[in-house]
Parts: sequence; C-alpha cells; structure tokens
Amino acid sequence: MKTKMTRLNQIVVAAFLVLFLMSVNVDAKETQMIAASGLENIAEPKLEIENWMINETYWVSAQETNTFQKEQEENLLLEDWMVNDKKWGLSLFEYPGLDSEPKLVLENWMLSGIYWN
Repeated sequence: MKTKMTRLNQIVVAAFLVLFLMSVNVDAKETQMIAASGLENIAEPKLEIENWMINETYWVSAQETNTFQKEQEENLLLEDWMVNDKKWGLSLFEYPGLDSEPKLVLENWMLSGIYWN
C-alpha cells in the first residue's frame, strides 16, 4: 500500500512540476487576427509618388555614378625556382614501379573455416 501511495505522490509531483515549467515559459501577448476571405478586401494605403521618383536628373546622375570599372590585376612574376629543372625534374621524384610491389600470398588462416564461419 505504501509503494502505491509513493508512486501516486511521485506522479502528482511530476505533473505539477511539468505544469509549472510550462506556465513559466509562456510569453503570451495580445495578437489581433485579421480574417480576410476571398470576398473581403483589405484596404492598403495608397502609394504616393514623390518628386525624386520621377525626376529624370536624379536617375541619369545615378546611372553615371554606378558604372562598373574592371580592376587591374598585378602581373605575375616568374621566379627562378618556378622554372628550375632541378626542382621540378622527374628524377627527384622516385616513384616505385608496379613490379616492385610484393606479391600477395594466401596464408592458412585466410582460408580456415574456423575464422570465417
């Protein structure tokens, strides 16, 4: 009986803890819902044309100032080490040929049924 009561108390405490944590994290603010169906029209403010929008001198001067200029790149210089045959010759890089690799050998443990079954 005591274990049932203890279990019930634990469940009640856990439920209160969860409710408390959920209520602390609530950040409710007043929001206004605007329902607009296909039959309703929402009134938007009218657009106003300002002087700068239709002033031709503003747009002509803006086009002249926004022209793109290609940036000049530096000329690349060749240094001695870049063209030195001793540095880049294949004789410095000794790659082992295909014939120098040891051949694969099958050993007893590779074929043993003890290891692979």
